[in-house]
Amino acid sequence: MYSLVGYNQKALRKEVQSNSSFRPLLLQMLTQLDEIAHLFCVKESQSTAGTPEAIFCYDLKTGNPLGRALGTIDGVFLPRDAVSAGRDPLRDVKVVHSHPNSLSHVSLSDA
Repeated sequence: MYSLVGYNQKALRKEVQSNSSFRPLLLQMLTQLDEIAHLFCVKESQSTAGTPEAIFCYDLKTGNPLGRALGTIDGVFLPRDAVSAGRDPLRDVKVVHSHPNSLSHVSLSDA
């Protein structure tokens, strides 16, 4: 298992861009982030009365978390940092959120 923790992310991104052999490693790390986001959303929804929606957002280029939130059964607001990053055309944001009526199916979407 690999993790972005402990990596100099700017150096890693530069190395990935200049050396295609690092791309599989980066994809593996992003897949792990998806799994973490998915687990967060499911666990938060399941452990909160009323089974509200949960959301977890992160930067696809750096892997940095951009926020997480717990909403209501009717919806959840995007974290402020995720909204700000989503407005920047040079950034890519991954948004993962749960649907209260279907905890096994977490929505994965790019914003």
